[in-house]
Amino acid sequence: MEELTREEFWKIYKLLPKELKEAIFSPKTADAIASALDSANIEDSRADLVAKLTGRVLLGLLPPQDFTQALEKEANLSPEEARKVGLKISRLVFLPVRDKLDLIYSEELTPGSKEKALKEPQKPKYYDPYREPIE
Repeated sequence: MEELTREEFWKIYKLLPKELKEAIFSPKTADAIASALDSANIEDSRADLVAKLTGRVLLGLLPPQDFTQALEKEANLSPEEARKVGLKISRLVFLPVRDKLDLIYSEELTPGSKEKALKEPQKPKYYDPYREPIE
């Protein structure tokens, strides 16, 4: 796992929706990670790696579906530990912000349009027979 520089982190952070920004620095997120680690009896340096991987998902750098595999590979958790920790963090951290994560990880976004989609709220497109198109 390559480390982000401070500048790279803040550049990505500024593009995130408000809910994800709050989730990254939320005490609830830290408590959820600690709870997940306690449930799997993990108390060593691997805890820091689990927190970093959780942050990468919230930053849009690691897809949620790859989280459990990343826990096994990068945090050196056993498959059972990774499954326990991954499920608990998914339920407590990722599920409340799932709609925003889906926006970031949607497949139809190209790299250039990702920044635009994160900044601009989507307008509903519908046809109104009484109005002329504005665009």
